[in-house]
Amino acid sequence: MTTEERLEERCIALENLIDVIKPFYNDSNSENQKAFLETIVGAAIWYLPHGKSYWNNKVSKKAIKKLKNNFEQRLTRDHVYPRKESAKRLLSKDLGLDGSGVVLKKLYKEEFGVYVLVTPEENRKLIKIQKEHKYGNWVDAYREAEIELEDFEDMFELEDSEFIHIFKKKI
Repeated sequence: MTTEERLEERCIALENLIDVIKPFYNDSNSENQKAFLETIVGAAIWYLPHGKSYWNNKVSKKAIKKLKNNFEQRLTRDHVYPRKESAKRLLSKDLGLDGSGVVLKKLYKEEFGVYVLVTPEENRKLIKIQKEHKYGNWVDAYREAEIELEDFEDMFELEDSEFIHIFKKKI
């Protein structure tokens, strides 16, 4: 099974799961229950296939610096749309999910799956800040976290080919 086929099948399953739990979510007066369901759907989003095609070509300057000093440095994929907030949106809004997986797959490719490469420390810092930002306003969240982003394409002009080769393995 290809990655694309796996994504399609999982989007179908997740759309149908959301369809079943959405009425309960919207009728619930318990913030604890809602938070729990958001976590479950957010985790399901995390388990959708991901790959380099979802990277938006942005990397933090700190991640570049740390990787230069230590090629073993781990980089973290920070989803620009936090999974729990994406889950809340799927559960509370009418986004046209019909069980076919088509809408969710499109949302995943264009929003939910998109990530930036940062250090693990920057990722932890972002988690706190992103909770207070309007959904979709990820640029402001990075600015508030004082994370400067580079475009990968610009790195070709600034870095040597060995570093670029090592960096590509980390994506």
